[in-house]
Amino acid sequence: KPEPISMLVVGCGHLSENLIIHSARSWYETRRESSVSLNISVVDENAEDKVDQLLIRFPKLSECCHLNSLEMGIESPAFNSADFLFNDSGNCVFSTIFICLDDYSSGLLSALKLRQRLVNNLPPIILCMPEDSGLAKLLSDRQDSGNLVHNIIPFDLIQRTCTPDLVLLGTHEI
Repeated sequence: KPEPISMLVVGCGHLSENLIIHSARSWYETRRESSVSLNISVVDENAEDKVDQLLIRFPKLSECCHLNSLEMGIESPAFNSADFLFNDSGNCVFSTIFICLDDYSSGLLSALKLRQRLVNNLPPIILCMPEDSGLAKLLSDRQDSGNLVHNIIPFDLIQRTCTPDLVLLGTHEI
């Protein structure tokens, strides 16, 4: 049986919810005939309640993917040890990690904590940032910073979501 594809989402706010819904919808539309399943694990202090609320609001979500709650804060010993990243063989169980925290410096700190526990720079850690400045600029210039942030990839929310096509060619604007 093929291995499931697993992604980790740290934080469970509006951005995380949209990421989960979009990922599940895309997976369902492109791979529903496949025997490979999509597993999404959510790390948040209130992960269980937030995942339950998400499943109530979007009941079809459970048909598209398996949602797993990892209830812990980013300052907790469980998050800092990051044992949840690995299976019994010591291999990372996630193909991609998304950090979606409202506090961007906490997001970077979380990404660095997880990165420190990973070997071979896998999986990539996508760090959602508001714009391409400050901390995001540090990550963009990562060739000069050695291996510290090698697989941490900034996702510039404003630059990628406020494009003229998305803003001007939406359903309402047309």
